[in-house]
Order: sequence, then structure tokens, then C-alpha cells
Amino acid sequence: MVQRLQNFGFRESPYDRPNQNWSCGHLADGYECAIGPDAKGHCQAVAECNPARRGERWHCTRSTQHGGRCQEGPGPDGGCGRPIPKCQPVHSHAAKRAATTRWGVVLALAAILLAAGGSWGLRFILPGDLTFHHGDAQNCGDCHSVAEHGPIGWLSAALVDDSSIADAKLCLDCHRLGANALTAHSLPPQDLADRQANEATASKPALLRFARFIVRPPDSGEAVPCGDCHREHRGRKFSLAEMDDLRCQNCHQAQFPSFTEGHPDLVGYPYRRRTRIAFDHASHIGKHFKEQNDIAAPTSCTSCHVADPGGSAMLVKPFETSCSGCHLDQILGDGRTGPKGFTVLTLPGLDLQTLAEQGRTIGEWPRFADGKLTPLTSLLLARDPNHAEDLFVLLGLDLMDLRGATDVELDAVERVAWSIKTLLYDLTMLGHDGFRERLSDSLNASLNNQQIGHLMGTMPVDALIMLQREWLPNLSAEMAAHRAGRPLPKPQDKAEISAPTTPGPSDTVIDEDLFDDGGGLLDDGDDLLADDDDLFGEGDDLLGDDNDLLGDDESLLGDDDDDLLAGEDDLLSDDDGLLSDDGDALLGADDLLSDEDGMGIAPVDAPSEPSSSEPEMAPVEAENWMRAGGWYRQNYALLYRPIGHADTFLRGWIDLTAEVKPSPGAGQALQIFAELTDRRAPGICGKCHSVDESSDGSLAVNWGTKVRTAEVHRFTRYRHLPHFSLLDETGCLTCHEIDYESDFMASYRRSDPLDFRGNFLPMRKETCAECHASELAGDACTDCHNYHIGLFPPPLRATPLALEAAAAPSENDR
Repeated sequence: MVQRLQNFGFRESPYDRPNQNWSCGHLADGYECAIGPDAKGHCQAVAECNPARRGERWHCTRSTQHGGRCQEGPGPDGGCGRPIPKCQPVHSHAAKRAATTRWGVVLALAAILLAAGGSWGLRFILPGDLTFHHGDAQNCGDCHSVAEHGPIGWLSAALVDDSSIADAKLCLDCHRLGANALTAHSLPPQDLADRQANEATASKPALLRFARFIVRPPDSGEAVPCGDCHREHRGRKFSLAEMDDLRCQNCHQAQFPSFTEGHPDLVGYPYRRRTRIAFDHASHIGKHFKEQNDIAAPTSCTSCHVADPGGSAMLVKPFETSCSGCHLDQILGDGRTGPKGFTVLTLPGLDLQTLAEQGRTIGEWPRFADGKLTPLTSLLLARDPNHAEDLFVLLGLDLMDLRGATDVELDAVERVAWSIKTLLYDLTMLGHDGFRERLSDSLNASLNNQQIGHLMGTMPVDALIMLQREWLPNLSAEMAAHRAGRPLPKPQDKAEISAPTTPGPSDTVIDEDLFDDGGGLLDDGDDLLADDDDLFGEGDDLLGDDNDLLGDDESLLGDDDDDLLAGEDDLLSDDDGLLSDDGDALLGADDLLSDEDGMGIAPVDAPSEPSSSEPEMAPVEAENWMRAGGWYRQNYALLYRPIGHADTFLRGWIDLTAEVKPSPGAGQALQIFAELTDRRAPGICGKCHSVDESSDGSLAVNWGTKVRTAEVHRFTRYRHLPHFSLLDETGCLTCHEIDYESDFMASYRRSDPLDFRGNFLPMRKETCAECHASELAGDACTDCHNYHIGLFPPPLRATPLALEAAAAPSENDR
């Protein structure tokens, strides 16, 4: 049975409230008044009751607990007939306890503040040891923003938790997490909002639904304090990165109990973009490697791949190790049906007859030149402001047939011809400086010596000099006359019998034919074979009767003594002749060809003519002669043949023309880039190295495979090395299954690296779940995922290289 401490009826009890701060002063005497003190401790009683008026009379209102209605009753004016003296109210027991508690708290805080203000105060309030990551911290202000406010700041932080964001900003002094360091996952707000919108909404576990009522997930742009996930002062062995899965999933839309129960499938993982090197595993493994019967074909994945030093990524071995056995000859051009070199300079074929008939003077020009103006030659001419207009005029015009050309077109042909001559002259005279000046002006670019060396392919000066001498031997004199406005000099006399071979002499336009009637070799006047003074004439002819070289008197073969081949002192006479028996140079004991003293070249009876079974060796063509790569000339064109993989000449031009800026030669640069990156171009760079186009339209060639660095933090991480021992006989194919139905190479016809078809099937979650369960290898979120995502370079301080004078070694120390 419950026993009440007091009755609550108004007739039986005054209902003393324990929360009242004041009590009647008459309570100590045993008769407290019924009215009691007010809230401020002032006595309100001057009589035992407050009479009440009913009709025309006043009635006593004294309570039953205080004796009931009195006999005297109230007076005619309504005043109580039993007045009492005022008392001094006193504090109630509740008020006294509250005051004691308050003073106790104040004294305790004072003691704490007093202790915290001493030299050992921080150690007094330290909640626990730091982790080993921060174990050398000596100043609490490095991590806590309230430390600068002293004890009051610590007290404020303990009562009101409003310093977490300020503390998180102090973390960024050492941890560089990018511009969005304090947003969730260090991602931009819009990116984070897009990721959250794409998350699948699944049924949430009850515990996570309840957690949403207690801890509200932050908005996409809201700052997240570091202390929400990283808990310090838990000892040196505690991991700051350790975090409970419930803390991770509290913010995610897709919530699930564990990795094996509810985790989404690994859609597309780990293939986010096409590979930088266009290598089709399906075609190589299913076709090419089977056709290779030699040792060049790899036998396993490790023939081409190796783990990086950290064991995280699988790297591709160098070209010389994994690819050269099959592709080096292709790069060098062996078996190539077209030109094996890249055409750098050329003299285009021109309709010389029409130009001469129309009065267009271009000087000497190879008649058998039949090539076209190359983009690289045009690029070196692009600094001329009229060149682009001339190219537009000549667009679609056949330069080898100018019979129907207009005057404007013929003028453009003449200007282009002189521009090409000027180019060859400047390159021959100025060398690298001339090349740099022209290329810099055409592309609005500043090029250093190393770039120029790569772009010219270490071209020797003799290559240009010999080119100019063979193609345009009178170039120097013509350029001097052309620039001075003088008539062009007469071309050198040089016969054009047939088209030149490779290599061969140039074929130039000659105004006066070698065999014409004016001053030709066979004309009637001073002809070399004419009758008068002809080489074979009758007078002083070389073969004439009088002093003929072969004549009778003093002829080389004459009968007299001075004949070179006659008489006693004849060159071939019997006595001392060159072929005599005694001193013959080719006979006898000391004969040049004798075998007596071992000094002879051949036995005396050696055949004088080569045997019909040993035909003469024909000279090798220049293109085949330069099989290992380099410069060569062919058909009035200067070509460069790649010297092997990673050729600096081809790579230099591809990189230069990929970064095209608005310039006079921008169009030609794009043509050069397209030509060099074609899969069938010399060097076949575009066969394996893909081209990516960025959002601003610039192009970039992927010269190597993916480079992994510690600065890049991805959402998912995986280390290959610890998993090698778990693989069975299928090896890498346990996780990487080749998709033989995928049109993998189709994506390389485009320049968007994100628009692709994978070469492998997506990885299956079931493969990972065989080991990654809570009772086996563990399935925590942080086992596979990073929280901070982005590019985070290490916080390396800038170290000055200048040495202080005091730190420099003295003379005695040296």
C-alpha cells in the first residue's frame, strides 16, 4: 500500500510545494500562516484570513487546518478581526539545496580552471594518449582552435560544440585535400549531388532508419568536420582511418547490411575509360599469338605485365620486352608497300612549258618533278601572309597541267615556286635558326633548341647542301638576282636525257639545248664535232690528219718515235713497254698481278673479266639503304624514315601539332597531325597510341600506359600483390574475363576516351564475396574504399636552395 507524504485535498492539507524557494517565518514556531510569502520572499500576511463578502455581510475564510471560522468574525469594513504580526520568510529546503549545488559547481570549476592554468594543466584535462600519427604534437593549439582563448575557451568548447569546423580547418595545414576539403568525400558540391542522385534507393535496415532521426546527414555543400570520422586521444595503436560501416552508410541513399547482402553489383568496374594503348586482348590471344610459331609470342599474362613496386597496379612491360618481337619491323617499314619514310620537303611538279609560254619566270626547276606540296613544306611557308591565299587559289588546280589556268592562278603558282626556293635557300644558309624562325612564326610558338633538334631529326647540313646542288644548282645566283630585281642568270648547261634515278642528278630547265644549232655541242659553228675546229674535224681535229691524236705523224698512235704506242719507247713496246716482258707492270716476277712474292693481287692466269656466273652488284636504293632509319632523297623529295620505337622526330611533330593554337599554320599543323597519327603512316604511331580530345578541343597523344601515383585517390582501391597467392590455374582470368564479342577497337576511331567498349567483362561481386565476408577476410567499407577522392599532392614544404653564410664550410673544413 502506498503511503502518501501529504494529503492533497484543500480541506486536509495546504499542499506544500517543494519547488517553492521561500517558507513562512512562523513555521519555526509551529504555526505558519496560510497565505505565506511571495516569490521574492516578502511576507504577505497581516491577519489570519482575508474575509470574503457575500451579499451585505462579510464572512471569515480561515481554513480548517488553521482552526476554521473564528467567533469574532470580520469587522464592518471587511477587515479580519484576528490580526497577526509580520514574519521574516526563510529559504525552503529546495532553495538551500540548489544554492549548495550551485556553489559546489562554481567551486569545482574554479578548481579545474585553477588546475588548468598551471604548467601541468593540459595534462590534467587530457582525455587520452594521441595516436602515433600525431604523437609528436606538443601544442594543443595545433589541432584545437579554442586553445588560444585559454581555460575559458576549453570550458566553452566543453559546453557548446561550435568549434568543430574551425578545428577541421587546422587539419588542412598539414593535410592538403583540395579546394573542397571539408565537403563530403572532398568532392565539389555539384559532383556530390549528382552521385547521390544516381544512387539506387533500397530498403534501409531498421538501425540505419533510426540513426537518421539522431544524426542528420549533411547536405551536398555542407562542411563536414574531420572529427566526425577521425577520433583522436584513443591511444597510439588506434587507427585514425578506422570507421564503422554504420557511420558510412548513414549518409548514403543506398543502404545495406553488408557487402554480401545488398552491396550493388560491380557494374563496369574497374574499366572507367578505354586503355591508352590500343591493344585488343581478344584478337591477340585468340588469333595473332596462335599464328606466331616463334618465341616472340607471349605465353602468359606475366610476359607483358608486372606488378608495380607497391603491389597495387599491374604495369605494362617496356616495348622492347613485350612488343618489339612483332612490331619493330613494322615501325621500321619492312614489308610496307607505300613510302617507308615521311615526306618532309618536296619540289612539286609544275607545267614548266605553260609557265614559260605565259611569261612566268621561276628560273630553273626540275622537269621530272611530279610530287605534290606536302603539309610540312606548306607549314614552313605559312608565315608569308599571302601563302594561305595562294593555297586557296590553287585549290583543286592540277599544277602539272596549267594550260587552262587563269592569270591569277599562274601568279599564285609563280609565288609558291619562289617561296619554295626561298625556303630551301634559307634552310641551307641559316640551318636550325632559319627553321626555328619559320616554324615559330607559322605556329605562334616559342621553341627551344631541344625541340628544334627533335623536329629536324638531327638533319646533317650536308643533306640540305647536296639536295640544293642536285635539285637547284643555280639557286644562290638566282636568289641574289631575284631579291635584287635583276634578270635571272643563265641556267647551268646540263643535259636532260631521262628521268633521274634514285639518287641521281637533278634535271633542270635549260634555255639552249645541248645539241641545238646556235652554240650546241653538235652545231655547225663551233660544234664539238663540226668540220672546222671540231673535235673530229679535218683541220686541227683531235682525230684529224695532221696533228690528230691518232694521226700518222705526231699522233698518239703514230708511226714515228714519239708515238705513245709506237716505236721503241712506245708505252706498249716490247723493250721497256708497260706490257713488255722485262719491265712489264703486269708480267714477270714483279708483276702487279703476279703471285711470286705474295704481293700480287691475283695469279698471273687469273681471268681478266668477271665470270658470267657472278653478275655485278647493283647499288641499293636510298630507301632500302636507310633501313635502320634516317634521311634520304627520292624523286625530288626529302624523306625521313623512323629509326625505331619512340622516334623523337615523329613524336616531336605529333606533340607540336597536337597543341595547335590560332596561327597562320594551324590548318597545316592539323593536316600533319592527322597524317602522322594515321594507323598506316610511317612509324605506325597511331596503330597503338590513342588520341584523346579534352573538353576544350585540344588533343593529347597517349605515349604510355596509365601512370598510377600516390597523389591520386580514387573511391575504390585494390592491391594485386596480396591476391596472387589466392589464384588458381586460371590465373588473372579469375577476375579478368576477355569479352570476345566486344568491338573493342571501334572506340579508337573516336577521340572520346569515355565512349568505349570494354575488352573484358565486368568483374563479378560473387568473385570477391568468396573471401570478403565478415567471418573471413572482412567486408568493412574502408577495406576497399577511400573517403577522400581527388588529386592530393603531399604537403612538401618549399626548401630554399640558398645556403646561409654560417652553414658554408670554412677553409679549414675543406
